[in-house]
Amino acid sequence: MKRVVALVMMIVSLLLATACGNSVDNGDKTNVPDGTNKFTREEMTPIPTPYVDLLLPKSFAENMETKVVSEKPYVLSFSSKDGVKLFSIHFGQKTDDLVGTLKLKEENIVLYASFAKLDEKDSNYSRYCEYQDAINIIIQYLIADNGLIVNQALEAGDNTTFSIETSVATIRYPSKWKDKVEIEVLSDEVKFSHAGTALFDLLFRECDGFLLG
Repeated sequence: MKRVVALVMMIVSLLLATACGNSVDNGDKTNVPDGTNKFTREEMTPIPTPYVDLLLPKSFAENMETKVVSEKPYVLSFSSKDGVKLFSIHFGQKTDDLVGTLKLKEENIVLYASFAKLDEKDSNYSRYCEYQDAINIIIQYLIADNGLIVNQALEAGDNTTFSIETSVATIRYPSKWKDKVEIEVLSDEVKFSHAGTALFDLLFRECDGFLLG
C-alpha cells in the first residue's frame, strides 16, 4: 500500500510516495523550520554526504543505519537497526520520487528518493513507517538550511567556453557544442557548421551581413 507523505513549509507542499500512511506529529517547533516537526535543532544528528549534511533526529539515528550504496551517483540508503530497508536518497540519480534541487556553488544537484515496501503484517510495521517518515524532517531542514527547491529538477547548464584563436582576436565558444560544431578559421573570418550544414560566419571585414560591433 502506498503512502503520501505531506511536507508543508509556508506555502510549499512536497508530496512523496512511500509505503505506509503515518506522519510525524507536530509538536514544539522551537529552533526548527516553520511548520516542520517536534524535533529541535539540538536534537538532530548530521549525516554527512559529499554535498551537504542531512539532519536526522538523534532518536531516529540511534535506531537506523545508513549505507553508501553508490559513490557516483551518490546514493545513501537508510535501514532499521534490524536490517529492514526503509528509503534511499539519490543525488543526481533519477527515480520515480522527485524531491527537489539543491543549488550549490559549483553545481545543481537534483535529489530523488526511493522507498521500500513494508510488510503490513510485521509487528513492527508502525515503527518502520515512523522511521520512513524521517525523510520529511531531512527534507524540511534541507529547505531551511540549504535552500532546497522542492518538486523541481533544475539541471545546471554547462556555462564553460573554449578559445578560438583568429588573426584579429581570441573568441570564445560554448564548450557544450565543441564536439557538435565544425569550426574553420580563415584569415579574416570564422565559419561555423554542423554535419555539413552552414550555421553562420563571423567576418572580420566589411560585408553585407549584420554589424556586430
